[in-house]
Amino acid sequence: MMHQASTAEELIVQDMRHGDGFHALGVRGDDELIDPYLMVDHFWMSQPTFGPHPHAGFSAITYLFEDSATAFHNRDSRGDDTMIEPGDLHWMISGQGILHDEVPQTPGHVAHGLQVFVNLPASQKHCTPSVMKLKSFQMPRIEQADGAIVKLVFGAYEDTTRRVEPLLPLPTEVSLFDIEIPAGSRFRYPLESGSTEFVLVISGDVKLGRHHLGNGKAVAFDRVGGELQISAMQTDGRVALLRIAQQRLQTAARLRAVGSK
Repeated sequence: MMHQASTAEELIVQDMRHGDGFHALGVRGDDELIDPYLMVDHFWMSQPTFGPHPHAGFSAITYLFEDSATAFHNRDSRGDDTMIEPGDLHWMISGQGILHDEVPQTPGHVAHGLQVFVNLPASQKHCTPSVMKLKSFQMPRIEQADGAIVKLVFGAYEDTTRRVEPLLPLPTEVSLFDIEIPAGSRFRYPLESGSTEFVLVISGDVKLGRHHLGNGKAVAFDRVGGELQISAMQTDGRVALLRIAQQRLQTAARLRAVGSK
């Protein structure tokens, strides 16, 4: 629930499949409510699917959940060759353009994670491409009194005293929390007035105010303040919470993603 009048909107989640090796439940940034996020995909990939493809003008972020059955092999045209292990983060700033490919390390095993595209500010759209990385152990875990365990994947938790940046300052002020909520427990979080948060259910059934949400559902809250509470019902729940800071990205012209899925 939220202890303040709020603007809540259930987001459209698209079910996408490419052949037998890729399945995703995704939110697209056509709704200005989640700007500067261009895409958030909760994905399962067991086979090479897309082949080398270009990106430009945004950040392409891959986060593997710790239950991923295999690592992800990322290679790009600037020479980066990274094995993204379960629990790790790979943040690629595509800038003026880069060609890359990601495939499961072990074909036939399922890589399970999030792929997030975040728009770059106009001043950085033509920057030299670069890559930032974080290992799982570098991401703080916060255990709340009500039972939830929060993994701060990137960004800031409540304030800047607990902050995670993959080696360099983030080009866009956004945050991602990977939250486990045991059955009968709840996650609580203050909603900063002027910011936007949206929740994507990864597994289980949770209750969020008047919204009963199952796997693959998503709800956004826009500039509301107050407190967000998410409760796990009969089974354990897992959600991804994505935040957009109070000083939201302003882009006069939002250049669309090149080569986006």
